[in-house]
Amino acid sequence: MQPADFHQIFLNLNEEQKRAVTGTAPYQLVVAGAGSGKTRVLTARAAWLCAQGVSPDRILLLTFTNKAARQMRDRLVAMGAQTQGLWAGTFHAIAHRLIQPFASQIGYQPGFAILSAQESLEICQMAREAVVGDNPLFPKAEWLQAVFSHAQNIDCELTEFVRNRFPKFASEAERIDRVCTEYLRRKLAQNAMDYDDLLVNLRLLMEDCPQFQQAVSERFLHVLIDEYQDTNRLQVALIRQLNPKNLMAVGDDCQSIYAFRGADLRNFLQFHQDFPGAALYRLETCYRCTPQIVALANASISKNREQFHKVLHSALEDGPKPFWWHLNSVGEQARKLVQRVIALRDEGVPLSEQAILFRAHYQSMELQLELQKQGIPFEIRGGIRFFDQAHIRDLLAHFRILQTPMDRNSWLRALRLRPHVGLRTAESIFEALSVTGDPWGQVRALATVQKASRVWNETRGFLLKIEALKNSPMQMVQAILDSGYRDALQRSYENAAERLDEILQLAQWAENSASIQQFLDELTWLEDSTLERESGEAPLCLSTVHQAKGLEWTAVFLLSVAQGLFPLRRALSDPQQLEEERRLFYVAVTRARRWLYLCSPQWGSMREGYLDTSCFLTELGANGGSLLTSLWAEDA
Repeated sequence: MQPADFHQIFLNLNEEQKRAVTGTAPYQLVVAGAGSGKTRVLTARAAWLCAQGVSPDRILLLTFTNKAARQMRDRLVAMGAQTQGLWAGTFHAIAHRLIQPFASQIGYQPGFAILSAQESLEICQMAREAVVGDNPLFPKAEWLQAVFSHAQNIDCELTEFVRNRFPKFASEAERIDRVCTEYLRRKLAQNAMDYDDLLVNLRLLMEDCPQFQQAVSERFLHVLIDEYQDTNRLQVALIRQLNPKNLMAVGDDCQSIYAFRGADLRNFLQFHQDFPGAALYRLETCYRCTPQIVALANASISKNREQFHKVLHSALEDGPKPFWWHLNSVGEQARKLVQRVIALRDEGVPLSEQAILFRAHYQSMELQLELQKQGIPFEIRGGIRFFDQAHIRDLLAHFRILQTPMDRNSWLRALRLRPHVGLRTAESIFEALSVTGDPWGQVRALATVQKASRVWNETRGFLLKIEALKNSPMQMVQAILDSGYRDALQRSYENAAERLDEILQLAQWAENSASIQQFLDELTWLEDSTLERESGEAPLCLSTVHQAKGLEWTAVFLLSVAQGLFPLRRALSDPQQLEEERRLFYVAVTRARRWLYLCSPQWGSMREGYLDTSCFLTELGANGGSLLTSLWAEDA
């Protein structure tokens, strides 16, 4: 790119963006509010450096997704920049590229493999068996793998992490550490790394191979980092080891919402401590949301103590004030909301320009059923579908064997959740139960089952208990949990508390159904994905707030803005968690370009009962009246 191309770089930049792009300080932190053009600034910075004569191969551009890296390359090309040689990619992709030529320095061979998630899990399972054998009370491989990853990414010693975060397993901390060591040994023996190994081994190379560290540090004259608020401690340690002569980090502390993945807000807030003398730039002009939505976002996030204070202002024309929709129940919320979605579509806002966001997947079940009934095509964005999750499938297997007694797959799944019941034992039990075509009759009649007598008495007692409770799904689920499944959740999943909430909520939904048959029929509706294909209409988007980050729609509905649902109940007693929930709320409201509906049901499920108004609304105080328009169910 020649100097004459500067005009192309600055063409769509405002003054605050230009100041950031052309900054000369060695270290720069760009605090970019929602919709303020942070990606545009980072890309323009790279183009400006090239126009200044910096060779593209001296620039390192770090992103959090491969898609973001590709988009930035495309924007650079559109600006006329020469990108050949530019290093752009995720932390893991760049680490892979850097490590390959030096793999022998850390015991690997060139051309080492990158393990898939399933391959990593299988090796972890073998490592677990090598250390503790077939111990059903020891944490499962899925849990171990998640804990190994989390400890590495927050740069915490493993045994300390286990004792502090999972006191239930404190007595097993040393054996958990031994499993980790065996897991690492087996990966090395296969000349393979998982994704976490890429960062850990890059750090080892930096520490143990001064020549490598010097070569990498000298190679990159400029380091640009996107979404800096999402970095973890390991990633920041790597950046510091790079010892960049010039560093620009771009992000928004008010959108730091991934602490559960190990992201550390302190990285952003303490940037000036990590990189003394850093210049600070603020991007406070929002090009996405109307002034009314921006005003609400400003008022809400101002309640957080840990942040770089900034005040967004909108570059758009006025729009309607956000609606605070008062509803009687979560059922009414689903019905009225779908009516409003249809009305907006009729007014010219296509379904693809509308989104319904929620804090947790289970909060959308009534809504999904209502959308199916009304023939509205929808898609659930990202992640594993709610009903495809392992713990939900475990629970549903018990309902299905009661309703469809010859469902072999459901029997095998339910039986294998019993202590000491593996696949072969489960198959033997099912063969004995199904021989007459009446499995439950056999459960009641058989005192023993051939090849499975050792565990049959306990299994039979459990089956008789859930059969007796089949007309009370909540009690049945409690019996399943009390029989050992609650402990199994804690051994299997790092986020066991969240999964337990989802199980109890699903049980409550079953409780509200007229019968198990009606409940399972409704689930079949929700699992049917033919509606979108048959309608030919671009679908409505349903998404958790986490999955919606980075996206935007003309109209956004935020479900169940009530205390205990948003913010979640477990965050109410922890100031740091509550601040992250408020950042999630900020992300949610700033996904809307023009219409925003905050839905507040007064009654939840029988389990939740009466719902207090979310503190995110009550804390607005008198300002709430000027920022929000109250909408009542009877008015909709």
